[in-house]
Amino acid sequence: MFRRTLRILGGASIAASLDMAMGIIIFYCLGGLFRQKVSLVGYGIAMLMAVLPDLDVIIQLARERRSTGEHKKSITHYPMAMIPAVMAVAWFLSPFLSLAGALCLFWHYLHDSIGEGPGISWFAPFSFERYMLRKERDGWHLRLTPEELNVLYSANTEKWLEENYLCISAKSVFGVAALVTALALVLI
Repeated sequence: MFRRTLRILGGASIAASLDMAMGIIIFYCLGGLFRQKVSLVGYGIAMLMAVLPDLDVIIQLARERRSTGEHKKSITHYPMAMIPAVMAVAWFLSPFLSLAGALCLFWHYLHDSIGEGPGISWFAPFSFERYMLRKERDGWHLRLTPEELNVLYSANTEKWLEENYLCISAKSVFGVAALVTALALVLI
């Protein structure tokens, strides 16, 4: 059990590496734009903000001992709820943190809406229609059908991590390279 959990966490960390890299880059660019010095703690917060929506994976794993595509049904994947909530809470700490956090979340949602997976409900809690921009044989598609969602929700996260991130793949290499590059940018 412990070995399996470590494997899932390792794969999830590699899967999240592109989001963490973008969090660092967003804070770095905004810091330069607003002449705001960002500390190492700030960059740590950037990485956390960029993966905050996936907190639901940890909750699902703890509760159900498994993770599926259904984790994206939780409130952490509702941009219309999360972005204003995070902005409001972060504003009390710093307006810079509020804006940077909102952009990190927006990046994460955009990333979750392109290519694969169950997409997200951009307009939840007002509409639970799910969106995922993807290329099919007959062209580009944005909305997911109920049939497509049933298949995607039943997908096993462990299997997905195995096929995409716990091996040498374009996704894993690109994500890790992006994170290493972003870290080098702020540490050098």
